[in-house]
Amino acid sequence: MANGQSSQSATPPPLELLAANERAIAALYEEYARQHNDKAAFWLALAAAEYRHATWIEELSTPRANADPAHYRFKSEAISSFTRYVRELEEAARRGGIAFATALSLVHYIETALIEHRFFEQLEARGSNAQRVMSALRRETEEHVTRVKEELSRVNPA
Repeated sequence: MANGQSSQSATPPPLELLAANERAIAALYEEYARQHNDKAAFWLALAAAEYRHATWIEELSTPRANADPAHYRFKSEAISSFTRYVRELEEAARRGGIAFATALSLVHYIETALIEHRFFEQLEARGSNAQRVMSALRRETEEHVTRVKEELSRVNPA
């Protein structure tokens, strides 16, 4: 461009948005851990996994990862909207606290939505490392759904 500005949009690349989303989810889980001391280990284990996911995603943007973050099949706004939703949940929890069962239900929705909306399948993963990372993200997210369902069944037995 003539004035020296980049022709790139101010919108962060999809990998950066996905990593930010994982960090926002981790922060929400940490807030739930603060509110539910007796279940802090449960929440903190989930939060640690989310931070690990963010790191994996960020590593995909390195040249050695053989991922091309410019190739994606979703609109960045979908990720940004989801991240805003998660941050709103965290803020609401900070303002008024949240019951454990309600927090579990919300987390079940979040983790299930990541799978149903195929957040980790939207990138055209190039290279075996990128494919392994995306597969691991989906697998661990499915494990989170299972753990949350198990916890929900203890809170609300059928």
